[in-house]
Amino acid sequence: MAIYSLNLGFISRSEGRSSVGFSAYISGGRGTDERTGNSFNYSQKNEVISGRILGPSGAPSWALDRSISWNRVEQFEDQIADLRFRGAGFRGGEKSQAAKEKFLNSAQTAQTVMGALPLELNFEQWESCVEAFLKDRFVSRGLVVEYAIHDDKGNPHFHAMVTRRALEDGQFSQRKDRDIVSKPEHNITRKLWADAVNKYLERAGHDVRIDARSNEDRGSLFQSTEHEGWHAQQLAEQGLYSRIVADNEATRQQNIQIILEKPEALIHEVSLKRVAFTKRHIEEEIIKRVGGDAELYSLLRSKLTGIEDTRAYDPEDMKELAAKISSKLLADECVTHPLGEDLNREKIFTSQDYKTHEESIVASAEKLNSDTRIVSDQWIREAISNREKELGGDLSHEQKQGIQHLCSGPDIRILNGKAGTGKTTLLKAVAEAHAKTGYTVMGTSFQGKAVEIMQAEIGIPCRTLDSHLYQWQQHEKYKNLVESGKLWGQPYLRAHQKMKQLEKSHFKSTDVILVDEANMISSKLWQPFLEEASNAGAKVIIVQDPAQIKSRDVGDVGRLLAD
Repeated sequence: MAIYSLNLGFISRSEGRSSVGFSAYISGGRGTDERTGNSFNYSQKNEVISGRILGPSGAPSWALDRSISWNRVEQFEDQIADLRFRGAGFRGGEKSQAAKEKFLNSAQTAQTVMGALPLELNFEQWESCVEAFLKDRFVSRGLVVEYAIHDDKGNPHFHAMVTRRALEDGQFSQRKDRDIVSKPEHNITRKLWADAVNKYLERAGHDVRIDARSNEDRGSLFQSTEHEGWHAQQLAEQGLYSRIVADNEATRQQNIQIILEKPEALIHEVSLKRVAFTKRHIEEEIIKRVGGDAELYSLLRSKLTGIEDTRAYDPEDMKELAAKISSKLLADECVTHPLGEDLNREKIFTSQDYKTHEESIVASAEKLNSDTRIVSDQWIREAISNREKELGGDLSHEQKQGIQHLCSGPDIRILNGKAGTGKTTLLKAVAEAHAKTGYTVMGTSFQGKAVEIMQAEIGIPCRTLDSHLYQWQQHEKYKNLVESGKLWGQPYLRAHQKMKQLEKSHFKSTDVILVDEANMISSKLWQPFLEEASNAGAKVIIVQDPAQIKSRDVGDVGRLLAD
């Protein structure tokens, strides 16, 4: 089952690490750090199944050669030290020399990334997904990245190492890219990995999804475990103490208690990963949480039977226990809701919470669908004429029909269009026609890259859905503070001023919002967005690619509206 795991770190000399050594490790090869003379040999590693170096357009050939590039990275830090501490070699330069030595011995030469790969995808999809993510996040900033995919005992994952300095005119920049490793950007990197994986899972026809948010932020009742690195696992295998392994064992025991005391937490957990699920999915979640551990198995069995039981782990009996718990949960109408059967004739369900959530989405959409605004035919014709002048030719009949469709009728409209069919040209005309009628046109989408492209190509102000949601939540927070009666004086005035500023983030009846790549947006984002738009009386234009919409998926807004 697909899980979310992405760990970011650094190659730091203060820890005795070398980017040349790490390159040899992830690639399963050899390397010699010319700066220190240390050699590394990981050619015995047999779990490495793929790897390469990615560089920005126009990168010199040496940057794509791992035997050269990482030595250049290490040596460049020494060159920077020579430039920065020029007085170190002169009389009276003792302090400068000490600072130089500190710089040289603590330099961070690269950023590291390690992420879990979903078992649902094949090797080609892993490789394509990893490269798309790394290019979009790091290479686009001029950084050089080496990555390798490892498949270790059914635990597929990738390692990547990213230069701290971008390439400029064929050389490394004297300035490090410090923004990409900041806390806000760290969170964005985590989310972009989830977006990339979910995109490939959807394209492959899988309904499971991963989530970059913490258990607490996702509303999960289970406690999260820490990542167990190679060193911790080696200690455990040797029977030695590892704090991380010990803490994780305690956490897993707590989670088994949660299953026993609040079994509905399982339904909530499964529904966070897939909207529609079967009995088998719940059973797999239970078995995964026991993980073949004899102690956890005994704990679960003893609690269910009421009899102290310390028998050895029995896979078949574990399946029976999981089946009993799952059957009980699926029979509880307060927890689950039946949807019918899938193609394999298995009964499928969704959670009652999600059913309520989806009903809210439909109610908001129906409210928008009941309102209508009309754009003047004159402005529509003029917008079409302006686009044709830009193109130096006529728009197609389908494009003109699409423009007319989006500029008239109900306040929620859907445009289905495959990539390369001229959606951007069409939307630019739609935006112009609405703007000339007196509406404020803006754009949004699920990820920053889509928003940037939309803003550049259509020429309208754009923000991500996450950004909108954050602003609305902040407004609600300050509004509650102001109305609580707990503030007075300057604190009250500051909170009131902040509340008034954030009021501007809410939609208005004169707003028209273009939502791009709508088929990639989760229902968790759709619900507050459509509720906000319907309450404000705004107009929503949903743009999606039908080629990326797979089988029936509870939560696909385009399907809900079509139904």
